[in-house]
Amino acid sequence: RGHQLLGVSQGAKLIQDIPTRFNLDNPALHSPSSEHANDRARQSSYHQIALEKDSLLERTFKKSTIEVNSRHHQSIDFSSIKNDSSIKITAVESNNNIVEAIELKNGRGFGFQFHPEDMQTSESREILSKVFSKKARSFLKLHKLNCAKVFL
Repeated sequence: RGHQLLGVSQGAKLIQDIPTRFNLDNPALHSPSSEHANDRARQSSYHQIALEKDSLLERTFKKSTIEVNSRHHQSIDFSSIKNDSSIKITAVESNNNIVEAIELKNGRGFGFQFHPEDMQTSESREILSKVFSKKARSFLKLHKLNCAKVFL
C-alpha cells in the first residue's frame, strides 16, 4: 500500500478497486491474495509492464518491459497525474494503463505496485539489489552523508 499512499500524498487520485474499474482478462491479476501473487508456477498474476524511458527501472534493466506480480486491488489513477505533479509515472501495465511504478521528481523516492521481494525471478533480484542500493547511494550523495552518519 506504500505505492498508493505515496501517490495520493502527492495529489494523485486512488482507484478503489482495479477489477471493477477495468475489464481484466485474468481475475487473478491485481488480487489481494498473496497466494495468487506468488503463484509463479501458474503465472496467474504475473504480467508485463512497460518501463518509461530513463526511469530508474529502465536504466537498471536496459529494456522497455519486465514481468512482475501484483496483489493490490487498488492503484493510482493514471489520469489524475498531471505534468506539474511532483511524481512521474515510470511503469504501467500496458493493457489498462494501470500505474505500476512511480518516482518522485525530486529524486527522493519511488514506489512499486508489485512486490519484488515475493517474485523469485532474476528481475526481482535485480530490483532488490540494484534499484534499492542505487537509491540509497543517491540519497546519501544528495544529502552529503556517508554510511557512518546514517547509522549513528
